[in-house]
Amino acid sequence: MVRECERAQVLQNLVHCADLSNPTKPLSLYQQWTDRIMAEFFRQGDLERAQGLDISPMCDRLTATVEKTQVGYYWATRLCMHSGTLSRDR
Repeated sequence: MVRECERAQVLQNLVHCADLSNPTKPLSLYQQWTDRIMAEFFRQGDLERAQGLDISPMCDRLTATVEKTQVGYYWATRLCMHSGTLSRDR
């Protein structure tokens, strides 16, 4: 019998795999989804800036790019899946 924590980890991994599959979609669909996620990230960063909070990684429209965001997201999801941390030092 699968323990509940193992079941949750499998489900989290499936979500990450679905997120990471975006570049495998047809280019027009890939671009639509990339534009949507970047807009969502930038809205979050704008709200954080307006409230005087630190801006979350990948959410600062003044410094984030699609390329940096994709690499950062890959690192974050891969490291979380394998080590449970967002630190690149581990």
